[in-house]
Amino acid sequence: MLNKKISIILATLLIGSFLNSSLSSASYEKVDNNVTQLVDDDILKDSYLLGPGDVIRLNVFGDIQFSREEITILTDGKASIPYTEKIHLQGKTLEQAERAISEALKNQLISPVLDVSLVRARPVSFSILGEVEKPGLYTWRDNNFNPQVDLVSAIQNAGGITKEANIKHIEIKRRLPGEKLNYKKAKLSLYDLILKGKMENNPLLFDGDIIKVNQADKSIKLSRDIINTNLYPQIITVYVNGEVTRPGPTKVSSKTTLSKAILAAGGALNSRASRSNIKLIRMNKDGTILSKKFKLDLSEKESDKLNPRLVDGDFIIVNRNALSRISDGLGQVMTPVSQAVNAWTLFRIIDD
Repeated sequence: MLNKKISIILATLLIGSFLNSSLSSASYEKVDNNVTQLVDDDILKDSYLLGPGDVIRLNVFGDIQFSREEITILTDGKASIPYTEKIHLQGKTLEQAERAISEALKNQLISPVLDVSLVRARPVSFSILGEVEKPGLYTWRDNNFNPQVDLVSAIQNAGGITKEANIKHIEIKRRLPGEKLNYKKAKLSLYDLILKGKMENNPLLFDGDIIKVNQADKSIKLSRDIINTNLYPQIITVYVNGEVTRPGPTKVSSKTTLSKAILAAGGALNSRASRSNIKLIRMNKDGTILSKKFKLDLSEKESDKLNPRLVDGDFIIVNRNALSRISDGLGQVMTPVSQAVNAWTLFRIIDD
């Protein structure tokens, strides 16, 4: 009897040791009463989860009448299987779908042997938050109708990263198989991907993935190696208005400074422009508006204080000098600002 108890204890310890070793890289966080979140950095081995819009092939060996070349999963997550009721397949892997269909067909067949494969995948919708130029919800489609998209392509699609991005701390939140709302969270490093070639940091995305690009500590700045990659936007659009040769939207390099943007718009009009009254207006992500006045010095090097680097969507106003204001008269207004005029009227921040 004593030996039997010792054997049970040893077996329990061995099982516990095995479970701990197999889950050494993962832990669970309770999000709320209905959602559990698994923290696991290994998402390369995740199996595809079926959902509405997917088209599968059902091959029942030895029974052609039960096989189908194409079965579409409907918006309710169910699929019509021959000679049985609709089966809920949303959130299941292909292996789980095989088992569910096999179980349903047991009313018609003895020990059915079947195979389920993916014929055509649905478009991948994902959310991207945080330090990207255009955060939001995206649906990936390409010209070849290939729904596969990786992390880097998703970030590029959102306009690239901002200068405040912490590329060593990218999070992906992904739903786990099953009908309950359980998720896993992986932490990835684009820094290791770019500078060390670690491709495991650029996984394919699944439908419903949530990507978060965290903000870097103020003491951390993007290195020149990162800024020169395709993760960082290469071309931005700024609006140069007022006393310049070509007022309106101007596409420039993401490395462009205030003075270079004015040159890109044809330069300030010598007889009309006030070089001491150049206004930069920027809409911040938190909804606040930055409005700052600069002096135009074409010889000035890049400087946050005197000649800042621009970001996408910046507005620059080259105001009139005193002589031009007098000659134009009180009834005159500044040069039309093309498509940007409605935005400035709304903000009521255009003035000399």
